[in-house]
Amino acid sequence: MTCHSAVVGFEEYLERIGDSHKVISMLVGTVQRLLVYPERGFMIEMAVPARVRTAYQRLCDAGYTSRLVTGP
Repeated sequence: MTCHSAVVGFEEYLERIGDSHKVISMLVGTVQRLLVYPERGFMIEMAVPARVRTAYQRLCDAGYTSRLVTGP
């Protein structure tokens, strides 16, 4: 079995999905997992640059929270 993905830019990817809010929420959820999963023992800690953390918080504040994990 072979798996691959098309090489497309971010704007084209958003257009193909057709729901930019969903895509951005997925990315916000991914960043959150990088921040909280090490504390839960699910992965090793990875460096997350300050500008990514800032963008993450701004996007959460803007309502892109549908893909965040909850609970302990």
